Amino acid sequence: MSSKNQLGLGLPGAVSAGVGPHKPSTEMGIGANGPLVDRAFKEALPHQYDREVVKNAIEAGASYIEITPDWVHVEETGGEVYRYAVVDNGHGMSGEELVKYFNMISSSGKSIGPVDGNFGVGAKISLMPWNPRGLLIMSWKDGEGSMVRIGKKPNGNYALLHWEIADEDGESVYEAVVQPFEGYKEAFLKGSDTGTIIVATGDTGTEDTYLGPNYGDRKKSAIKVHSLALNTRFFHIPDEHEIRVFEFASSKKAQWPKQRVNAMPQGGMYRRVRGARYYLERNKETSGTVHVSGAKIHWWILQEDREDISQIAISRNFIAALFDNELYNISSGNEGRHHYQSFGVVYEKAFSRLTLVVEADHYNKGKLEGVFPNTPRSQLLYMGTPNGELPLKQWGAEFLDQMPEEVRKLCEEAAASSVKTGVDAKDKLKDYLHRLQSVQFRRALNGKFLVSLNKPGGLGVKRPGTTIHKGGSKPGSPGGQKGLFTSGGQAGPTPARKVNPVPAIPTAEWLYARDGSRTEGDDMEGRAARYVESTNLIQINGDFPLFREVTDYWVARYGATPGAEDIVMRVVREVYELDLIAKVIQARAMKGTVHWASRWDQLVSEESLTMAVLGIVGTDHSIGTKVGGALGGTRSRKAV
Repeated sequence: MSSKNQLGLGLPGAVSAGVGPHKPSTEMGIGANGPLVDRAFKEALPHQYDREVVKNAIEAGASYIEITPDWVHVEETGGEVYRYAVVDNGHGMSGEELVKYFNMISSSGKSIGPVDGNFGVGAKISLMPWNPRGLLIMSWKDGEGSMVRIGKKPNGNYALLHWEIADEDGESVYEAVVQPFEGYKEAFLKGSDTGTIIVATGDTGTEDTYLGPNYGDRKKSAIKVHSLALNTRFFHIPDEHEIRVFEFASSKKAQWPKQRVNAMPQGGMYRRVRGARYYLERNKETSGTVHVSGAKIHWWILQEDREDISQIAISRNFIAALFDNELYNISSGNEGRHHYQSFGVVYEKAFSRLTLVVEADHYNKGKLEGVFPNTPRSQLLYMGTPNGELPLKQWGAEFLDQMPEEVRKLCEEAAASSVKTGVDAKDKLKDYLHRLQSVQFRRALNGKFLVSLNKPGGLGVKRPGTTIHKGGSKPGSPGGQKGLFTSGGQAGPTPARKVNPVPAIPTAEWLYARDGSRTEGDDMEGRAARYVESTNLIQINGDFPLFREVTDYWVARYGATPGAEDIVMRVVREVYELDLIAKVIQARAMKGTVHWASRWDQLVSEESLTMAVLGIVGTDHSIGTKVGGALGGTRSRKAV
């Protein structure tokens, strides 16, 4: 049969695939599958279909996989329509196998397996919703070719669509399987007797589907989208699998080639997909691996002047989780700042050059802990935490304890360039420290207190005739000492003595866009400060509007005095820095109380610390007193 008379996509001929309400079809697996498929598609990651078709091809034994425009159709339409196609030289499928595999919802006919199995949304679910006209599947096995078509019916369900053909008497009959279109095997399989070609025909059959759904909204960034998607998702592509992706040289369709080419001057080229590790190794300064409980942390320090690969791979620093050679939970750039802080890397100049890939133990039956992907394979989950989140704080703390010397040096160099006030917080707060912490106890046979052990937020009750004191923070928390505990709400049987451990005073640094310690529009924009528990550090946003307004106000009042601006800035930073340090210390003391034990981190959240600096009455008085003491009476610029 001719490729021009077998499918009703605006091409001439009497033979077509039935999609009307009365034409034969076989709906996939279950009855009303349309909403199920559409919902699964929405839950998947963008460009999930690239991952699915490549994964299926590898599992089919393919050594060569190609994502390419459908050049046969490009030539037939004179460059009017560029359809998405994927080609592989795997073992292929017979007509019977095509009907079996493509008449089921689950990936390649596989049932939902164990939580660590490859049970993703599959090529069908990731492709069909944006190709309701249909997917053409042509496959050759032992030289014999077969073709089927799956698509969306008018009732909203997805089905194996039957072909309408004419029998010997000219009567219409319907078949599920027909011969493949002519020209495709020769154009794409390069003489191989086995392999499969999938073509996405879009909504009406006239759309350019090659660059994926919603291509018109992102033309300039989309021309290398398949390379970027695969190099982001796959960590490493073994040499035995050659994966190539066609990239247009221009986003302007008028400049797209009208036949197969492989050189940018001719309009485009086929790029080999290597995976994220290839580009990390090519752009690294050094790398290594740290072993922690239940995981390995692979790290790379990237070169400062590395190549721009942003269109074909992740070019910035990132943190990700690795599972079965695929990257999940990727956080890149400033988005990953909070995760970097868990690993003790708090300075942007450091984490902007550091990539971390966490390879955790897999979850299997009989194990209590381990990672596994969610059903859409869009996120990695952890069996062993209440909400399934990866225990990055635990792994980060262990990484920090054994931080590689190269990473530590990178952090120290970044810290040296940060802005510090030189405030001696311990000296300034020495008269207040005993009031910023709560009472704790240590067991002692001759102790004057009778307490119950490890009951947060209760009372330590003295033996008869003595007074009662409030409880404090948990053992081992910042500011405490190992072996300390708070008392329960009632007197207990354990004798103890009262202990007032010296709290660990947080260090503080000021971040400014002007010196590169922060960037405009980062996640500190509009927020006054953040607390990094892993390193007991407060990062203060020097560009926060309130700090600028207060500084400008006092500079205006004393601006005629030489050196006034530097003194005002120093005083403003000192006052707010001490205030934030004191608030964080006292917030940590609340960590062991009944009402805040499980949510004390809310007290030191960026929102809470921003709220803490608002309201200028107290701080303004303190600033005025200190500035006045240093500069004497006001000498505003207007008065001079």
